[in-house]
Amino acid sequence: MIILDLGSGSTCRNEKRVVKKMIDSIADVDSRRKCYLKFQLWSKGSEPQCVKLNWALFKWAFVYAEGLGFRTTASVFDKAALDYLLTFDVPFVKIANRPYLRPLQRYIPRGIPVVRSVYDFMPQIHTGFVYGDVYEMACVTNYPATTEEYEDHFKAHLEVGISDHTIGLDLWRKYKPDIYERHFRLPDSTGPDAGAWAATPDDLREILA
Repeated sequence: MIILDLGSGSTCRNEKRVVKKMIDSIADVDSRRKCYLKFQLWSKGSEPQCVKLNWALFKWAFVYAEGLGFRTTASVFDKAALDYLLTFDVPFVKIANRPYLRPLQRYIPRGIPVVRSVYDFMPQIHTGFVYGDVYEMACVTNYPATTEEYEDHFKAHLEVGISDHTIGLDLWRKYKPDIYERHFRLPDSTGPDAGAWAATPDDLREILA
């Protein structure tokens, strides 16, 4: 499972043309539609450091990506955003690596998978799932993080899942995890989710090779 995080309104400047350009650039590389597209959703005020993605723009992006053969979802940062996301037929719901967000899982209906980034794996993890339909990815929340930080902390878990905040593709090349998440950017993307740790179309080409 390859998850591409297209970020918040900061990354796409809340402009349809920018969202379309990002999705089209992924479609140009991912001819087999192996990637899942993911945005970030919250209600007013819950993520003050970023620009809130316009929810109507998310709806447009969801429909546009679906027309190209992609499944789309979002990270949610509050209950209102989760309620809105669940009005769509999403492949999973993403929970970011913030312990205070984990209670949102109780509101996710059974049968809808949950993918969450964590710094501490549940002890019973085996093949990519923890319990039911909850999947976990190793995540170091530094931007950028280093390969050593991931390897020193997670050791044997990196083949299960990685939410990768490093620069370059060393973790991908070495571990080829069952679930791999990466921020995605175009050469002219801006904002807190579009740093050097975000994958470019050329990076995606190698990941999908």
